[in-house]
Amino acid sequence: MFILVPTISIGQRCYYEKDEIDKNTNLVIRRTAPINLCKVNGHPFSFKSQQIGDRKYLKLRYFRYNNFSIIEGSKFIFYFQNGDNLMIEPLEIKKKPKTEQSGFSTTSSLIIYQLSKDVFNILLDNLVVEVGFYSNTGIMKQEIKAKNQDVIQQLLVCIL
Repeated sequence: MFILVPTISIGQRCYYEKDEIDKNTNLVIRRTAPINLCKVNGHPFSFKSQQIGDRKYLKLRYFRYNNFSIIEGSKFIFYFQNGDNLMIEPLEIKKKPKTEQSGFSTTSSLIIYQLSKDVFNILLDNLVVEVGFYSNTGIMKQEIKAKNQDVIQQLLVCIL
């Protein structure tokens, strides 16, 4: 019993990269530290959550090795334990021209998903057992290990 109590309390703790009130707008700004959901193409597939005022976001960071990439603007699919699924679209972001520094190009990408109240609540209420996305090699699905199936819920609780 003594071993379980510290583990449970650690699991409920939120770790933030940013947690403040903006001085100009008085909006709450929270951004969690990233948590790895699974591995794709042998590299971490990590998410973090963010809140700016009443707007809520999920941010996906993945690595583009071995010519792997997620198709820009494509939907991301969460598959739940009860058999249902949820598709979300990324936020469209104006891009700056790509620049290479010292001959090296960027090897990771960040995709941002704005969450409506309905989508937020669906993700908060369901364990994610698998994710799907459209890559340059076709539609891919990645199973989530049982220990990581509540990662999305943990991130969303931190920005309630």
